[in-house]
Amino acid sequence: MTNSVNELSEKEKEALRLLFAGHDAKSSARELDLSFHTINDRLRSARRKLGVSSSREAARLLVEAETLAVPGNATPESVAHTHFGVASAGHHANDDDSVATEDGDTPRPIWQRKGVLIMTISLAIVAMAAALSTSGEDAGRADGRSHDNLAQKAGDGAPASGSEVGVEQHARDWLALVDNGNAEASRAAAGAAMRERHSQGVWELGVALRQNNWGVPLRRNLVETKMRPAEESGALGDFAILTFESEFSNRAQVTEQVTMQRVGGDWVVADYDGDDGTDD
Repeated sequence: MTNSVNELSEKEKEALRLLFAGHDAKSSARELDLSFHTINDRLRSARRKLGVSSSREAARLLVEAETLAVPGNATPESVAHTHFGVASAGHHANDDDSVATEDGDTPRPIWQRKGVLIMTISLAIVAMAAALSTSGEDAGRADGRSHDNLAQKAGDGAPASGSEVGVEQHARDWLALVDNGNAEASRAAAGAAMRERHSQGVWELGVALRQNNWGVPLRRNLVETKMRPAEESGALGDFAILTFESEFSNRAQVTEQVTMQRVGGDWVVADYDGDDGTDD
């Protein structure tokens, strides 16, 4: 992966660092005084070189690679261009690809970042919000067969250990709350850090737009589980990153990534990221 990172141009790295620091494509364009399309071109090129489908994943790979190259084991946040500042959650409440901020907290390892609520709030957020009143009910109707398919597919993918099965079930239970449009319960079931970053109102909007954009889940296959023990991540508690390949009634292919943290013996959601392949 280091060789792939070295293929990135400095302009592409700059765009990825901004994304990691909390900006999205639009705010990055404003920060660099460039066009939105120029930023998107750089992110698209970076994704291609790194072989990933998500710009946020590309940003994480870059910062992780740069972290390893920094003497003293610096944290990813300190490697990123912190002088650009980190946009507040409120500033990005209606933006795409928004990333949670640390609000001045002491920089931490990447697996200890506070939670992010990415609910596919698209560039057409205003139009989509207006459309909720007419199409939200249709998007929220869960066909019984869809839930059967999700249950049947729960065991798909590579064989998992007992601990991985446990964390997968917790992740699936939380995703089911979001799938059903239950904003209150899904927020209550998330980790405290994730709840702190997003008010109930913002959470409800994100859940509603996710349903409106993607529709009803038809299939969800677990394709990868990365276990990050506390002693490896340097964080307080174990982390697990689960990647699902999913199909929705309005999106044929969606990559969902759920980051789970073990808190007091239980797994809670620390981060959620959904990528439907469209440029944000």
